[in-house]
Amino acid sequence: MKQNHRLFISIILTLALVISLLNAAGVFDKSEILITKAEYSDEIDIYIVGEVKNPGIYSIKKGSILNDLVEMAGGLTQSVDAHNINLAYRLDKNMMIRIRETSMLLLDDTTGITINDESMIDVVVNINTADVSELSRLPGIGEATAKTIIDYRTINGEFETIFDIMKVSGIKEAKFETIRDFITVD
Repeated sequence: MKQNHRLFISIILTLALVISLLNAAGVFDKSEILITKAEYSDEIDIYIVGEVKNPGIYSIKKGSILNDLVEMAGGLTQSVDAHNINLAYRLDKNMMIRIRETSMLLLDDTTGITINDESMIDVVVNINTADVSELSRLPGIGEATAKTIIDYRTINGEFETIFDIMKVSGIKEAKFETIRDFITVD
């Protein structure tokens, strides 16, 4: 019995010594094998506000549709006609979505046209990374102004605040006021 006990203790000590040596050699360096959510995750974070029962930030699988997100947020409020929202809108990157109430959908103040189902979802545009098509979705910003914004950004560097966009030729205070809620620099 004593011999089995000695053998057991010898095995334990040997294992402890091997593990210590391997650890000292860096074999167990966990920093090299950690996979972070930001690098390899198929989840994205969406900030949904407006006419949903539980506005907030939700993590959802990349490629999910707006309907999945709305369900996570407790559903739409009674102020929204779900038939006028593209609930099949595919979510593929971190963003903010604002669902407007039905009474706000009848007339777009900046263009005087009826808003279709695609523009009922307001996505906040990062003016430091957006391309021409993303910038053109902003109210009152056409392709030419979008190109001017990108040219300004290329020459002068990133915008530090959303107010800096007024340094771009063609964007003054009035136009800024129409886009300020839809732009970010983060």
